[in-house]
Amino acid sequence: MSLNRILLSILSIFILEAATMTALTPEAQALPVFARKYNISCNSCHTAFPKLNTMGIAFRERGFRMIAGKADLGAQAQKGGNTALGDNTVVTDGLPIALRTQISYATADGATLGGVEGASKDNPLFGIGEYGLLSSGSYDNFSWWADANLVEVEMLEGQWYFSDLVKVRFGNIQNNVGYGMTMMSNRPLGEGTDNLAISSEMGMLAMGTGIGINGTTDGGSGLGTAYNFSYNLEGKDATTGKTGSSTFARLSQSFGGHNIGVFTKSGSNLTMGSTTMFLESQSRSGLDFAIFYGQPFQIWGAVTSGKDKGTMTMTAGGTAMALDRTVSATTLSGEYMMSGGILAGLKYDSLAKKTTTGTGMMASTEEETLTNTTFFVLKQLAENLQLSLASTGSATKVGSTTTSQSTYNLTMDFAL
Repeated sequence: MSLNRILLSILSIFILEAATMTALTPEAQALPVFARKYNISCNSCHTAFPKLNTMGIAFRERGFRMIAGKADLGAQAQKGGNTALGDNTVVTDGLPIALRTQISYATADGATLGGVEGASKDNPLFGIGEYGLLSSGSYDNFSWWADANLVEVEMLEGQWYFSDLVKVRFGNIQNNVGYGMTMMSNRPLGEGTDNLAISSEMGMLAMGTGIGINGTTDGGSGLGTAYNFSYNLEGKDATTGKTGSSTFARLSQSFGGHNIGVFTKSGSNLTMGSTTMFLESQSRSGLDFAIFYGQPFQIWGAVTSGKDKGTMTMTAGGTAMALDRTVSATTLSGEYMMSGGILAGLKYDSLAKKTTTGTGMMASTEEETLTNTTFFVLKQLAENLQLSLASTGSATKVGSTTTSQSTYNLTMDFAL
């Protein structure tokens, strides 16, 4: 028996035992940070981790509070393991920290696209997907969110609450790009994880050190009319010595159980792909939506388009060529929450690029498209334990040549 078969057997046994333990447990105990803090179920804010329901969206928009403003301090003091220190501060008795990790198995048919991190039919991969150390909470008018792995701190954001309409964020902040498409709300779907209308060439989730302001007209729901504006510094280019920067703005409106938003991003002096591409300017604009927002059946997605101008080198230390690129992308996902903690969905992503390099007689143009169609099923085994199965069909067309591949992922995701 091969090592991969042995590891897959171990994973199957672990999953079976976890499911059995869950079935024999009358009431699973919520473990992560906020569940401990408020003594509530993780499902109070999540449909299926890590995605938020309407209560979870409102909780986030209020600065990680159950009740808007300082009134939340009383709610904290009465629930969970919290201690009141005077009138303005409540601290948790335990550390406001949670650990998230994944155990995954991936395989692929057709090696032309490289598979999931190198997985192929002849080389299935089994391993630990990620180690995430999460910390978040709120004291007085201040709240924070931190997300780190074994290599770096990916996100370290603070927020000061002035009112529902005015909340200031600072640190290593992430843009609010609409329902289901932030970095933390991505599901572990292998090749289908990225929402191409937001990430990849779109650059909407690029993290930077900066400041932002956001607010909503409805502090009770966290929705209503909502806005978000941020300015980020995105590091210094090693060749030119110029510091990259970007601005992002989004305005959204909820109505009749639905939500729609428009957004735009503008950047300059950005380094892409390590040092192979330097963008003097980058522009993106688009629309995001969520239909039947927070309901058992829901449709969400986004469309985005934009332009890049700069230079590109084909090899390290090579000659820089002028770059002019147009991009467009679509993300569309439908999902249904069934009984028994099972969520099934179908997700489609497409990305189209038209790139011109060089100038005059030396100019050349290349067109490329990428599509991913992903079917996924998630089963909640316990409030802090989730199993996901995803199958993605991918196709890449460069010029007149098309390559295709199917990838399969089995992932156990849990938080402590």
